Amino acid sequence: MPDESPMDVDSNSNTLSSSSSSPTSSSTSSSSGSSSSSEWLTYTDESDYFGSSSSSSSSGSDETSSSSTSSNSDVSDLSTQEEASSDANSTDNEEYVRNSSTSHLVNLSRQIRREIEESYSRRYWGTRKKNSNRAPCHMRHVLQCRATQPAIFRQDLRVDPATFDELVNELEDNPIFTNKSHHAQMLIEHQVAITLYRFGHFGNSASLSKVARWAGCGKGTVTLVTNRVMHAILSPSFLEKAIHAPTPTEKAAAKDWVEKHSCKEWRDGWCFVDGTLIPLYERPHWYGESYYDRKGNYSLNFQIISLPNLQICDIGFGFTGSTHDSTAWQETLTYKDHENIFQGNEFIWADTAYPSHRGHDAEAAGDEFINEGLSDDEDEQSTHGHGNAPASERARRADALEKARERREDLKNDLFRALRRKKQRRRARQYVQHETDSTSM
Repeated sequence: MPDESPMDVDSNSNTLSSSSSSPTSSSTSSSSGSSSSSEWLTYTDESDYFGSSSSSSSSGSDETSSSSTSSNSDVSDLSTQEEASSDANSTDNEEYVRNSSTSHLVNLSRQIRREIEESYSRRYWGTRKKNSNRAPCHMRHVLQCRATQPAIFRQDLRVDPATFDELVNELEDNPIFTNKSHHAQMLIEHQVAITLYRFGHFGNSASLSKVARWAGCGKGTVTLVTNRVMHAILSPSFLEKAIHAPTPTEKAAAKDWVEKHSCKEWRDGWCFVDGTLIPLYERPHWYGESYYDRKGNYSLNFQIISLPNLQICDIGFGFTGSTHDSTAWQETLTYKDHENIFQGNEFIWADTAYPSHRGHDAEAAGDEFINEGLSDDEDEQSTHGHGNAPASERARRADALEKARERREDLKNDLFRALRRKKQRRRARQYVQHETDSTSM
């Protein structure tokens, strides 16, 4: 039997790969005949072939050992390949997990973006309307009427054109009206005009929409402009220049005006005081009931002390609308420092809401610090020569006036009680008539 060629057996199918290395082994396998050959073929699929000693001859033991050595090396190579393959698989798995996580985050971000866009698409229930073009503003026309039609200017802005121009000149150097942007602010005179128009109106006329249409700007611009102007007006430098005690020249001019419009005896009353109520937009949250004034509004009480030419020389602020004028007046600087402000027979004019007060110098001279407003009859008597009456006569008239006020209050209360009784009697008659009609039916 000729020599057999080497047999290649696939290791994955548990086959062996062997070859005849010597003539002895070749002859031995030849003498074995077909049984040896069939034995090889029979045990190629057995896993314990190398452990079987009964089926192999002594001459084939070397061949078997060499085959076992070759098979062991193949098995070690196979395990190495499997380890490498497992490492590669683990690396691939990690890469797959990482790619999967990245893909999941990308999908999640896209989903979130779609949800946000969908929510924004449903933000407005109604259809959105484009802003129509604004009509020509009325503010420019009013500013152009300063010289030709000052009445129209004063009707909208509540100040004279000269006062407006002076106010603009005083505020134009304030840094609040400058910015670092490439776009300049609105003209200062426009900002002052918007603020004065807003403060000069009340109710619906002072709403942001109405002021914005009048000025030809947005509602946000109206609020921004108002804050700028008030920041400039309330600055210490402007207040010190605008509100100050009158100079001797200004005081003398005020006395001359009083003497010209009244009489010589009243010329020492060179200033006036009165309270004004500034209504608020709504009831304040904290202690709102204290802001309720006698006119049925929630407001603030301001005390204004001014000269006859309307120049303000002192103010009192920080009082609620329910504060009486006499109480708010006592917190002003003019009242607290009246001994230095009013000299000799000088006094301040006020209405009957303010109590009379005597200063040290005025008490010695027999004059009052505050001259209350008189009734029509007393005003006529004072004009005909009784204005310079002695202090005892003025005290007697004051007592008589106080008694007259008390009688008026008593009569008013009696009238209210009579009306209440009359109303009750009318209701009683109606009730009796109703009962009579129901009984007759």
